[in-house]
Amino acid sequence: MKPNLNRANVIECRLKGIPAQIAVWGDEYLVLDRKGYAAPWLERRAGQSAVYEAIQIEREKQEDSRYD
Repeated sequence: MKPNLNRANVIECRLKGIPAQIAVWGDEYLVLDRKGYAAPWLERRAGQSAVYEAIQIEREKQEDSRYD
């Protein structure tokens, strides 16, 4: 099932070497495979800390780009 990504920030990244996307709505997120399908198996495999780290890196990039 493809989730509705309206108003979500979508992060392109790699989790455990696997291409992935993370859709973020405020403090909530959903891990997606490279085709955009929900992938809870990938979140379990990579671990929550890897997902949070990818989100944090993206937030830092966005904040840095505001000052450029």
